[in-house]
Amino acid sequence: MNVYRIKSNRPVFSFGDEMGDVPILGTTLSTWQEEVIANTGDHLCDIEHEEEIASDTYCAFPDHIVLSKKAWLRIRRKIISEPASSFRVALASGTFNQRYVLGSDPSNPTPTDIVYRAGETDPSLWILPQEIFQNAARLPVPLLTEPVYHIDFSPEFVSSLRNPFDLLWANTALNIARAYSVARLIPKRFRPKPGRLRTHHRTLRLINKRGKGCEIHPTAVIEGCVLGDNVSVGAHAVLRLAHIGSGTIIEDQASVTQSVIGENNFIANKNHVSYSLTYPEVFLIHGPYQFAVFGCEASVFATISCDVRIDKKNIVMPTADGLVDSGQPLLGVAYGHRCKVAAGSIIAPGRIVPNDLVIQPPDHIISRFNDPAS
Repeated sequence: MNVYRIKSNRPVFSFGDEMGDVPILGTTLSTWQEEVIANTGDHLCDIEHEEEIASDTYCAFPDHIVLSKKAWLRIRRKIISEPASSFRVALASGTFNQRYVLGSDPSNPTPTDIVYRAGETDPSLWILPQEIFQNAARLPVPLLTEPVYHIDFSPEFVSSLRNPFDLLWANTALNIARAYSVARLIPKRFRPKPGRLRTHHRTLRLINKRGKGCEIHPTAVIEGCVLGDNVSVGAHAVLRLAHIGSGTIIEDQASVTQSVIGENNFIANKNHVSYSLTYPEVFLIHGPYQFAVFGCEASVFATISCDVRIDKKNIVMPTADGLVDSGQPLLGVAYGHRCKVAAGSIIAPGRIVPNDLVIQPPDHIISRFNDPAS
């Protein structure tokens, strides 16, 4: 079956990337989409407008859609079982989609832009079946309205990428879903209760993958990670459910958890990076950095990258349509391509640092001293 990808010619908000070039788990979105569709023997065809499609029966989606292989497999089975029924894929309400699909409706199904058309009939909403492994972390009560912060995972995932934060959560969902291959083997009665994330970390080592030429210190802890070629991991570093690009250096005592790290990054010693996404050639020192995005060649020095509001309200983020409610109580900062943020800076949550911007140290930094002999 031919599947059509409609080119929007719309770049990622603020970052300016061509949509097909944005990073998805070590590859590009366009390559990811092609591999997902090819997994069922189908062919992905690029078009500019839906009106170009000659057939009355087809499946189409815009180029800013990201979906997992198992999500497409569910959609394909629906098409095979009911070839004469038009439908639009929708996402069920719940903690999983509310966390990873920004702007999703917490109370009602959220329609996506994936449509199957069979003749002239209008498509009905079809809710994508998702097998969800519930998981959560306990966080300080003064920070959130709920004491449990859901970070569920599922092999069936669909989202629309419009800004850097969409890209962050899509990569996070697809990355964490790798743990499902282990989690699904655990009988439900033995699965950890919300807030007990450490129960089965030892089993995560079963899904470790390591590229060629890696240098791993024997004291480093690596659980559920994918390491590219020539990755260096220092003494007492902790890597958990992380996807690390080739050539990246992670120094002593650094921790990288639930994050997707690009190629040739430098994560300085004792740094902490969690639920974050980095492009290639990023330099980070003196974190922590959480729920954050770092563009290509971004350098961030000892910056307080805020990710929560003390009034416990959801974080507002900038988009092409103006400021919108992200629906997230925790959301960090998106640092644009080639930006440099000097030590001592404090950046509010949900902000996007523009490309190429250099933020100098605050005025109270001492840069000159009087000569005591004068």
